[in-house]
Amino acid sequence: MIITITGSLGSGKSTIGKILADKLNYKYISGGDIFRKIAEERGVDINKINNEAENNKEVDRLIDEYLEELNEEDKLVIDSRMAWYFIDKSVKIYLFTDVQTAVERISNSNRITEGNLFDREELKLKVQDRRKSEVKRFRKIYGIDIENKENYDLLMSTGNLEPLEIVDKILEYLKDK
Repeated sequence: MIITITGSLGSGKSTIGKILADKLNYKYISGGDIFRKIAEERGVDINKINNEAENNKEVDRLIDEYLEELNEEDKLVIDSRMAWYFIDKSVKIYLFTDVQTAVERISNSNRITEGNLFDREELKLKVQDRRKSEVKRFRKIYGIDIENKENYDLLMSTGNLEPLEIVDKILEYLKDK
């Protein structure tokens, strides 16, 4: 089984993906880490590379090609914006939270590529801009709406739950799969 996790910024995708992979003894793959690595290699922050990707398909193509190669694998948890789209037989999970919770989580994550983690208002604007950029980019490149909940098998709000509670709910859902 391949499990793909996507959703809103700061919803806990990476945290949940890592815990879930560990509990299932699956391999964990992070699209965010790949994206941040591309940004770092180019000497820009994550928002700049995200905006660049709106007009340069090369950035997404690098990740897409990698994801497409994973279709034949098994026992994977993939945290990625588009893995659900490229991994045909995956269980597709969408996590979401409110923007204030997202800002707090990102601020506490020490992900310096996100910008100034101490200015919550600036970070909030960057989170909102990044999401708008992603929605626009994926609609333009793939003709899809990543916020259309019908694309996913399981939708979960993560704002009021601890990571282990979320993972337990996902494991309960997966029992039937």
